[in-house]
Amino acid sequence: PRYLPGPPFPPMSKRQKNWARRAREAIIHDLGGCCDNCGDVTNLTLDCLRPKGSMHHRLDTSARIGFYRAQMKQDNLRILCRTCNASKSG
Repeated sequence: PRYLPGPPFPPMSKRQKNWARRAREAIIHDLGGCCDNCGDVTNLTLDCLRPKGSMHHRLDTSARIGFYRAQMKQDNLRILCRTCNASKSG
């Protein structure tokens, strides 16, 4: 009988999502792991101190992580919980 091995890796999209999740967790850890306003450690979001528009919200997962990494290098990134992020917009 002929041996047909399964795929050695999960599909590309699943690998990208897993990589992006780990990269996001690393960014959050590097920035302190809690909301800059209230100290909450749940439902955290990444927020630019100097707004860069909303284009990054339309990027695919891995490109968005690249955007956030660049913003972190420019000291333009902070962590907010969803509540504080929602309350900062007028």
